[in-house]
Amino acid sequence: MEIRELETFLKVYELANFTKAAEQLNYTQSNVSSQISKLETEFGSPLFNRIGHKISLTHKGFELLSYAQKIVSLSKTAQKNLSNSTKSKIKIAASESLCTYKLPAFIKSYQHDFPNTELYVDLFETDQYATYFSSTDTDFAYVLDSGNPISSNENNKIKILKQEKITVGLFTTNSYLETSKINPTSLKQLSNQKLILTKPDCCYRKQFEKLMSTIPFNLVLETSSLQVIKEMTLSNLGICLLPFMAVETELKNSLLVALPIKLDIHVFSQVITHKDKWLSPEVQNFIERMK
Repeated sequence: MEIRELETFLKVYELANFTKAAEQLNYTQSNVSSQISKLETEFGSPLFNRIGHKISLTHKGFELLSYAQKIVSLSKTAQKNLSNSTKSKIKIAASESLCTYKLPAFIKSYQHDFPNTELYVDLFETDQYATYFSSTDTDFAYVLDSGNPISSNENNKIKILKQEKITVGLFTTNSYLETSKINPTSLKQLSNQKLILTKPDCCYRKQFEKLMSTIPFNLVLETSSLQVIKEMTLSNLGICLLPFMAVETELKNSLLVALPIKLDIHVFSQVITHKDKWLSPEVQNFIERMK
């Protein structure tokens, strides 16, 4: 059953004439007859009594009438409202670090050009990407991950749209270095030092622990909050492991210092979505700005 068939049904009922209905709808009479015939086949009963030149609804036709009127009316209302809508929506899920230190600049740029777009941002806390997209209406996720493991781990249901390398480092205060009487230039010199780290499932902590597998250290605190990690480090409680983007302001203001230790840690920001998800022009425009 199609909307146009119901519209034809209503027009034949209104004019009580197949020929006149065909003229007003700009169809041939055979086309009108064919559409009515399809409806009658679908409902398993004639919809019109055809007695001589007179046409009237059958009992089944009367039953269909109110439904057809409601369906056609709703269809026209939906078409009108959607075609006249000036609002669009973008739903984003993002890792805390990217949501805090990267996403605001992209949002500011986008809203300057598209002020009528409504933006929704949720913190992204799962690594079950395919499951997440299938259970939410999120357009895309902006996540931190190591290398390029996503598509292989998710049975090729996830598509990577953009990828950017993120540099991770070790940071502390000059006061902590002076108090601890250390000036580490290698990981070995961090032996038994106080470290403030993210949760164990964090992609860069996992790589860091592999590098430190033979070096003992004192875990002072672990938390998923980057802000808490920074505050604890600023309070001279130890050395933290964070992306450079998270401590850029503190480094510029000499509140923190970066230890001169090169870390073999590979972390990327990745814009991902489900491979079967349709991305609106608004979403595609937003993603293009994420360079």
